[in-house]
Amino acid sequence: MTVQPMNPRKHLRPRRMRADGTFWLLVLITLAGLGFRLSMVSERNWSKADSAFQLEGDEGGYDGLAIDLLHGRFFLWPFRVPVYPMFLAGVYWAFGHSPAAAIVVQAFLGAGLIPLTYWLGRYVTRRPAAMIGAGLVAANYEMAYQTTRLYTEVLYTTLLLLTLISFHRAIIRPTVKRFGLAGVILGLLNLCRPTGALLPAAMALALPWRWNISHRAKWIAVYAIAMILPIAPWTLHNYRQHHVFLPLAVSTAVLWQGSPDFYHHIESGKTLLDIWKTDLNPTVNGGHSPHTIEGDRWFTKRAIQSIKAEPGLWARYCLQKSAYLWIGNPAIDWPWAYRKDYPFGRAFGILTCRVIVGLGAVSLLVLAWKSKLRRFVPQLMVMAYVTAIHAITYPEARYSYPLHVCLSLMIGAAIVEGWSLSRRCETD
Repeated sequence: MTVQPMNPRKHLRPRRMRADGTFWLLVLITLAGLGFRLSMVSERNWSKADSAFQLEGDEGGYDGLAIDLLHGRFFLWPFRVPVYPMFLAGVYWAFGHSPAAAIVVQAFLGAGLIPLTYWLGRYVTRRPAAMIGAGLVAANYEMAYQTTRLYTEVLYTTLLLLTLISFHRAIIRPTVKRFGLAGVILGLLNLCRPTGALLPAAMALALPWRWNISHRAKWIAVYAIAMILPIAPWTLHNYRQHHVFLPLAVSTAVLWQGSPDFYHHIESGKTLLDIWKTDLNPTVNGGHSPHTIEGDRWFTKRAIQSIKAEPGLWARYCLQKSAYLWIGNPAIDWPWAYRKDYPFGRAFGILTCRVIVGLGAVSLLVLAWKSKLRRFVPQLMVMAYVTAIHAITYPEARYSYPLHVCLSLMIGAAIVEGWSLSRRCETD
C-alpha cells in the first residue's frame, strides 16, 4: 500500500506569492522588523570600535571558539556544538574579528524570520492569520533583542522554522527526499542547540492520523536516520578528540540544575549567578567542572541521587519549571528583569513577551473550540517537547522565545476566527 498525498482541502498548501498587495505588505512588515532590530543593534554597539565591544556571559565562549576555528583549532572542548561558532567564524572571516558586524548580520537573519513565519503560517492557517503572525514576530521585543547578543537563538530560531516548514511539506506529499530533507535540517538544529535528539519520537504523533502504524514507522525512521547523518561526523570528531561516545555535547550539569538539590539553593535566596560562583565552580567544589565530561557526569550522578532522595519535590519542581520556561525562571530571569536600575524599555519589552504567552494560551483554547487545532499539531508537539525537556532539566525564558513564532501564528489564527464569528453574528 502506498501513502497517498494529503487531501489539499484538509491541509493548506502555500502558493507562489505574486507581487500583489499581500507581497508588498509582507515586504513592508519585514523592513519594519529589520529597522527595529537594527535600532537595537545600534543601541549596543553601532559606533564603537570592536575593541570596545563588551562581551557578556557566554558570548566570550562563542567568540573564542570562532577565533579558534579561524586559527585551525577545531573544537578542543566538549561543551559546545558546532553550528553557531562556525556561523560566527564565517562572519569573522568575511569582516574580520568584528562582533559588531556579527550582530548586524544577525539583525538581517532575524528579519528573515518574518517571511519564514508567513511561509509556515500558510501551511496551517489562512493568509490574514499568517500575516498577523508575521507582524507579531516583527514586533516581538525579545526576538529582536536576541539579534544583539552573540548567542545561538537567532540561528536556532531560523533552523526551527525550517524544521517545521520542511516537516509540513513532507506530510503533505511524503517522499524519501522530503522526509530526508526535513531530517537533515533537524540534525542541523541539534548541532546548533543539542536539545532535539529525541524530537522524531514526538513528531511521530504529529503525522496524519489516517496513516497506519507501518507508514508512521517508515517515515519517522527515514526522518530519524536523516537527522543522524549531519550529526554523525560531529560524533566521530568527539570520539577521536575525547575517546568517549558523545553524540552532541556535555549537558553542563543541566539535570542537576533541575534537581531538588538545586531547588534548595534557590529557596535559600541564591541566584543562578551565585550558584555558578560556588557549587558549579571547580575551584570551590573540588575540581568538578560542568564543562568537562568528568565534571558533567559527576553532576549528573549528584542530580540522580537528589531526585531519588526527594522524588515528590522533584515532580512538583518539574511542574514549576514547565511554567518558568514561558514566564521566566526566578533563578535568573526575574532578578535581572525587575531590578530597580533596569531600563524601562527593556522591562516593558519583556512584559509584552509575557503577554504574548498569555494570548497564545487563550488562542489555543479558541482554536480548540473552533476545531482548528489539528493543523497546528506539529508546532504543538515541538512546544510540548521543548517544555518537557526543560521541565526535566533547566529552564530560562530565552529558551522559549524561538517558540513565540508558533504562538504568534496561533494568535493570528484565533483573531481571524474571532473576526469571522463576529461578522457572522452581525449578518444574523
